[in-house]
Amino acid sequence: MKSENQIKNISSIGISCCGCGNCAIICSKNAISMMYDVEGFLVPFVNQNCVDCGACLKTCPQTKPIELQQKQIAFAAITKDIEVLTRASSGGAFGTIAKHFISKGNAYVCAASYIDGEVRHMIATDIDAVKQCQGSKYVQSNLGNCFSTIKELLRDSINYVLFCGTPCQVNALYAYLHHRPSNLYTLDLVCHGVPSPRFLAYDLKHYDKTGKRLKDVRFRWRNPNKERTTSGFILSIVKSDSTRLYSSSYDPYFSSFMRGVSFRESCYNCHYANLNRVGDITIGDLDSAKHYPDFHAGESKSTIIVNNDHGRFLWNEIKCLFDYISIDLSVEAAANHQLSHPYQRSSVRDNIYKDAYMLSFKQMKLKYAFPMTKQQKVMSFLQSYIPSLYKFIIEKVL
Repeated sequence: MKSENQIKNISSIGISCCGCGNCAIICSKNAISMMYDVEGFLVPFVNQNCVDCGACLKTCPQTKPIELQQKQIAFAAITKDIEVLTRASSGGAFGTIAKHFISKGNAYVCAASYIDGEVRHMIATDIDAVKQCQGSKYVQSNLGNCFSTIKELLRDSINYVLFCGTPCQVNALYAYLHHRPSNLYTLDLVCHGVPSPRFLAYDLKHYDKTGKRLKDVRFRWRNPNKERTTSGFILSIVKSDSTRLYSSSYDPYFSSFMRGVSFRESCYNCHYANLNRVGDITIGDLDSAKHYPDFHAGESKSTIIVNNDHGRFLWNEIKCLFDYISIDLSVEAAANHQLSHPYQRSSVRDNIYKDAYMLSFKQMKLKYAFPMTKQQKVMSFLQSYIPSLYKFIIEKVL
């Protein structure tokens, strides 16, 4: 048996694996398969065909150094496009940039969407497809074969591709392509960590036993009847015949995410959780909003961090589509810890996935959801028995 130092394949990465799948794609011996582990995360499994050529390690983003960023500029921004804003989690940064990109022609957007019961990356070629990719999805998305599709699109210099994903996914794309093509633009998200797709699937069975009526899942909700407002951490379950809203404290998956106790192991040692960003532009919630009280008070806003010359070119093209102000990046990093350090691993993480697949939904709620206040219990009753009244109250609050 080989020692750990002798292993020259992807298995030596261990818990640092981010699940991108580059290793399986690059392997010419078909020695690597991406399969779900016991927790429900995609991980590489190496079979006897492996010859330890090391190709998989060379294309792994976790082995790639991160370039030091210089001359970054940062903004608080909110889109001028009301249609985009009503679907956005914060200030509509992704939707506005993607919509502009698509409108140019010969342009493609690759981002995550809820499709057929799972969150996975898709290639959007029109505005309607971009709309499907808007909104927060607090789970690890399946990249599928989108990297190979992007590679083919980029071969033709008249095509332009915008890729949006977590920092490790952006770096995985660079590693897969072996360079940064001039016709590729990237947005990396201020990511706090990703729970298991299998955990989400188990959780959603509580809301739709058959899985056939569930059309969309969102973890942030904005009142569609108000043009300018904040978005709340409210679970939105969209079925073919109804939309239901739930407090984050009600749902064990959502509350576990909020506490940071269900992330992939690599997330707790994430080397992207700092200001050395890998995307051309970084987007996320504006957490330092209190320092800018005169800028769209009472509304959810985006942070937009322009990281390099490629990003500056794109920003200069789309900044007219936003109301924006310059912000102090160090102040934003202090307010949003994911721009300075990764989430600290809790001992709760040791058992949460064992419980997730053994306990009932009610048992998981008792153990992992936040205790419900009397007001939340009343709201839960209204949601169950008088949903129209519940929605009216939520709309008034937000």
